[in-house]
Amino acid sequence: MRRLSRQLVLVLLIAFALPCFAAHRKFLMWKVTSPTATVYLVGSIHLADPSIYPLPSMVEKAFADSQVLAVEADVSNFNLDEAVGLLGEYGMYTDGDSLSNHVSRETNADLDAFCTKHQLPREMLDTMKPWMVALTVEAMAAQSSGFDPSAGIDMHFLNSANGKRVDQLESVEFQFKLLASASDSEQSQFLASALKESGQIGDTERAYENGDINALSSEISRQEPRSYYQRLLDDRNPAMTDKVAAYLGGHETAFVVVGIAHVIGDHGIAKSLERKGYKVEQNTYDW
Repeated sequence: MRRLSRQLVLVLLIAFALPCFAAHRKFLMWKVTSPTATVYLVGSIHLADPSIYPLPSMVEKAFADSQVLAVEADVSNFNLDEAVGLLGEYGMYTDGDSLSNHVSRETNADLDAFCTKHQLPREMLDTMKPWMVALTVEAMAAQSSGFDPSAGIDMHFLNSANGKRVDQLESVEFQFKLLASASDSEQSQFLASALKESGQIGDTERAYENGDINALSSEISRQEPRSYYQRLLDDRNPAMTDKVAAYLGGHETAFVVVGIAHVIGDHGIAKSLERKGYKVEQNTYDW
């Protein structure tokens, strides 16, 4: 387990919120206000092409004017030993068990082909559970297509915090525990889907760069298995919404960055805050 590099641990941590997830770019940011406070809400993609920077000046100004940066998990400040321990607890087989015993022959063959294509030692994956292998596949496919975990929207703002208070809406352990909550069948399907989609990296980012909520929703809705994604996405939104609402009950300006899949849609944070009675403005900026 100690052979896992810091880079791999970081990739696994920040790939969690990917739903896997232009000629004229448009950046979406929501401004949410109460009588006493303002929250700027930004939907993130967690691996990105570095060419997306710089972000629109109005977005950077909103960030500069905020006292608090809130993210799903502060992956810039995690303890490597703790993260490796959590991955061992939730993402690795013990007692001689292995990945091959939990996925189909077809999935094993597809994984062999993926490892060959990406020059990834298959034996490194054999003791990992399918959910962990699926995230590794998604992240490595994205990286080989030019996407960089250090260029994700959340990492950009974490690296620019410069003394701001940084809050976590969740914990790393919560996220790993949730990922590991999948049944054997769900995990196997998750891995099979990740392998199938590994050659189509970029669709989500293109929709994101276009500010195309319909296309983003379509990308998110086709992820499999649906029962698993329900827990990974919609089921997390009420707790996130309540934590964002807590800022609106105070007097600080907060800049909140969460995966775009948590922001949009009828069950997303933006509409949930609107239903709570807050003023929610969706702003689009040329990028």
